Amino acid sequence: MGGTARSDPNTGIDVNDTSDPQNRAANVPAASDFLCTNAGFITNIVIWGSWSNDIVPMNPASGLPDPRMVQFTISYHADIPATTNATGTNFSRPGPLLGTNVFGPGQFTVAVEAATSRKAG
Repeated sequence: MGGTARSDPNTGIDVNDTSDPQNRAANVPAASDFLCTNAGFITNIVIWGSWSNDIVPMNPASGLPDPRMVQFTISYHADIPATTNATGTNFSRPGPLLGTNVFGPGQFTVAVEAATSRKAG
């Protein structure tokens, strides 16, 4: 996992994984391993996201907040398995790139789970 992680015992882990193309900020990848046991295509990916201080990107056409006004890239990599040797453990990590998909506004669906949220605590 990349980005800046902060653990909150009541609500889980927050990861700041943003980049701003207008400021030419570097992309910071977040990663997740999963066991693939079926041959064929991956047909469904669910990504949970939120916005810092609930500030949602603006839709330039309407001038209104719109959670679809983002772009993200998903890349698929071969696995370099974890190993343990005399110097310690080398954790599993991404290997060679297998494929990439870029998703921009209008190329994915959005479901708003809660208009506002409050952290317990």
